[in-house]
Amino acid sequence: MKRPSCYEILIVVLVTAIVILAGPGCERKAESDTSGEVGGKTFQSSGEQIYLTGTSPGNTPISTSGGTIHGGYRSCASCHGENGKGLEVRMMMHSFRAPDIRYTTLTSGHHHEDEAEHKDEHPPYTDETLMRAITQGVDPSGKQLDAPMPRWTMSDEDLVDLLEHLKTLK
Repeated sequence: MKRPSCYEILIVVLVTAIVILAGPGCERKAESDTSGEVGGKTFQSSGEQIYLTGTSPGNTPISTSGGTIHGGYRSCASCHGENGKGLEVRMMMHSFRAPDIRYTTLTSGHHHEDEAEHKDEHPPYTDETLMRAITQGVDPSGKQLDAPMPRWTMSDEDLVDLLEHLKTLK
């Protein structure tokens, strides 16, 4: 039997590491104390902490289900950016453009970069449909959001705090 080459061993080790890091048990605890700081950063609101770190004010990671985002993408800001305008997110074999999720954009009815292509795709978001998008992964018309979007599992209080933070993004 042929012995595996160093290259083949390296590939197996890398794939194994990726699977382990991307797996469901990869919840990263934020470095924190009880003062509202995470990783040395102080937040102006609970919603800002949730948006930027994916942790609740008690510094407990907020869990997700569904979606194809794993590994280092553990907060809204990981894909949508600190300002909510959306980022080009690169993953292993592909990339995607995370949408602009600023409240004013989502509720205005002009929530797509190419309006002609997406005209009348769904009505503008409301507070209720935006919270449903975050927790259930559906748009205002009930259509599933794109595959990368996870479904966040959080308390009603955390969800309201996050929504209030989205309203501050300009």
